[in-house]
Amino acid sequence: MNELEELRKILDSDETIALSIKPNKKRFTFLSIIGTIPLLLFSLPFLIVGILGLVGVIQFIQEGGVSLLGPGIMFGVGLLVTIIWITNIASVFVRYKRCVYVVTNKRLIVRSGFVGVDYKSLELSQATAMTVRVDFLDKLVKPNTGTITFGSASMPMVTDRNGRVVPYAFAHIDDPYENYKKIQSLMGK
Repeated sequence: MNELEELRKILDSDETIALSIKPNKKRFTFLSIIGTIPLLLFSLPFLIVGILGLVGVIQFIQEGGVSLLGPGIMFGVGLLVTIIWITNIASVFVRYKRCVYVVTNKRLIVRSGFVGVDYKSLELSQATAMTVRVDFLDKLVKPNTGTITFGSASMPMVTDRNGRVVPYAFAHIDDPYENYKKIQSLMGK
């Protein structure tokens, strides 16, 4: 079942989809993957030293002789951090697959999620502000991408699962200025 068919389950009986936008895959994944490279670089020395110690190239000597505890711990830390890194990379692609931005005749909806599917929505009548942001990474990674951010008097910002305040936004979309105009016309502004 594709994301729009699944999304129809949460729509009101008189609600119709006017516009759906999928984020740009290259732009959506780029920052998340680049941001995890320091984590991988942190784990590599632990893995290398641990593996070399376990195979005997590097000896961790204690008073009683050669111990595998040191290389085992080094390898374990490196392996754990590498597993976290791989999970993070996999989550980026799962989150991309689940992400879609929708404008209906009643509201703005963001479908997202990693473990489960999450929905957040903002009534069109409450959306009183819209901005378009095209930043350096948009120009660097994929020209003609950007983010449209929405705000309202009652909910200018929303929080994520970690309690951080984040804007209500259609992030990393192609043709942000064209989509801005389309959304504005659907909002009747």
